[in-house]
Amino acid sequence: MHPEDQMAMSLLVFILLFVLCFVIYKYEPRTIFLGLVMILVAIQSVVMFLIFNFNNLALIMGIILGILFLIIPVVLTIGFLSKHRKLFKCLIISLFVGIIISLLLYLNEINVIEILQLPLITWGIGYFVCGICLGILVVNSYLLSALMNLFSKEKPSVDYLIVLGAGLNKEKVTPLLAKRIDKAIQVYKEAPDLILIMSGGQGDDEMIPEGLAMANYAISQGVPKNHIIIEDQSVNTYENILFSSQHFASEDASFAIISTMYHLFRAELIAKKLGLKSVSYGAESGKKWVFNANAFIREFFAYLYMQLKWVVLFSILYTLLYSLLHYAVLMNAFPLPL
Repeated sequence: MHPEDQMAMSLLVFILLFVLCFVIYKYEPRTIFLGLVMILVAIQSVVMFLIFNFNNLALIMGIILGILFLIIPVVLTIGFLSKHRKLFKCLIISLFVGIIISLLLYLNEINVIEILQLPLITWGIGYFVCGICLGILVVNSYLLSALMNLFSKEKPSVDYLIVLGAGLNKEKVTPLLAKRIDKAIQVYKEAPDLILIMSGGQGDDEMIPEGLAMANYAISQGVPKNHIIIEDQSVNTYENILFSSQHFASEDASFAIISTMYHLFRAELIAKKLGLKSVSYGAESGKKWVFNANAFIREFFAYLYMQLKWVVLFSILYTLLYSLLHYAVLMNAFPLPL
């Protein structure tokens, strides 16, 4: 292909990806594909600069993207392991075991290179590395989508605010839950006709339903009682939104979800799954970054559980396609450039 054709093709791909990103963001941003397409746009930008021979600029952009692509999962993993020290100890032990095995192989003069070239070993290493790369891509796509939904959307006027519960301290709301309610009150003060739906059932270790405790707190902060609806039957985010929507005066009522920032995107995805149009307002957690990173990891795994059938299907397809490619390479049907 001539250089001119490469330039034209690269520019066309960039424009198509950019338009696709804009369309997704404009019409239905509640999807992980928004973040994925944004990453593809960034990668295509680097490719385009390389084709146009802007090598230095492409190198700088590539380094920045590479750092962001890798640093985010690393930071999240550190935060997660900091809250799960037993798992951290297991990983450290596994690392030392791996080092000891490597030393034993070296001291016994075993040809490690020949071992690594065994078909089953090469399959396993490649499968693991490619899987890690895909996992990093999915994590970054989820995070970008969450950020775009959180910070960049205009908030139209709504009829209801659904405030999601988050546990109690005896009969009182926790500081985390209080920040959610404070955010709802802030929005309410800008539009005093709003109805606040306080959503949360009663856990086994709670003296009263979360919805009731949330309502008591809001009333103590000056919200009129007749502007509050209590939903006290839900036990998870799915039920929070489903049961709260049953209190709407009409089917076409509009609403906003209020929760902590790390939790908000999954709540929006649940609303989408229920066929409900929603916007959202994020509340600060008031916690350190380690807590937020750990919470985000939990939210991400909860998202994967939401999409379990697709995760299983993708894992099967990935295994089959990778195995076929690996077999083709071994048979020299599709030699890799070295």
